[in-house]
Amino acid sequence: MIRRQPNSYPSKRSFWIGLILWGIIGVSFLLSWYLSFRAGKTFDYKLLYVYLPLILFVSSIWFGTFYTLAEDHLEIKVGPWFKKKLPYKNITKVEKNHSFISAPALSSDRLLLKFNRYDEILISPLDEIEFVSQLKRKNPAIRVDI
Repeated sequence: MIRRQPNSYPSKRSFWIGLILWGIIGVSFLLSWYLSFRAGKTFDYKLLYVYLPLILFVSSIWFGTFYTLAEDHLEIKVGPWFKKKLPYKNITKVEKNHSFISAPALSSDRLLLKFNRYDEILISPLDEIEFVSQLKRKNPAIRVDI
C-alpha cells in the first residue's frame, strides 16, 4: 500500500469512476484530433491549451485525494482544490455506503461519516479497516457500522 505520510490514506479508486474521468478526456481528445485530421490539418496544437489543463486538473484529483488522521482532526484533501478539517470529537458515526453522490471519494465503495448534528461526508479510504480502527482510537465514542 502506498502512503504519502504516516496516518495518510489514499482514496480507493474505482475502475468505473476512472473510466468516466479519463475516458471522457481520451474520447474527446481523439474525436477532436480526428475532426482536425479530416479538416486537412495534421495536428492542431491549440488542442493542447484545452486538454493539458484538463489532464492536470483530473490528475490532481485522481492522484491527490487523501485522508490524513492528524493529532486532533481528520483532514480530507482532494488535490489543491478541496481541504476539510473535521475534529474527531465531532464525528459521531461511520457507516458503509455505496452512493454515487458527489464526494471527495474516487470509488462508489464508501464510508459515510456523520458529524456535528446533521452533517455527513462520504470518503473512500483504500484500507477501510485500518482507517476505521485508527479513527476509533482517536475517538472511542464513534459508532461504527461497516
